[in-house]
Amino acid sequence: MFPGLPLALGKDYVASPELLLQMLKENRREGIAGEVFFHSEGLTKRDEVLQRLYR
Repeated sequence: MFPGLPLALGKDYVASPELLLQMLKENRREGIAGEVFFHSEGLTKRDEVLQRLYR
């Protein structure tokens, strides 16, 4: 089981790259090896950041 992270809320908000990094670092610190992102629209808007973080 993995935690859900809000990547985007509505059409106007997408989590900043800094917030994404902070959420992922916290999960790793807690021993959580993955996550599920809510709102797929945010995936395309943060594609570059996510590709760097998951390499």
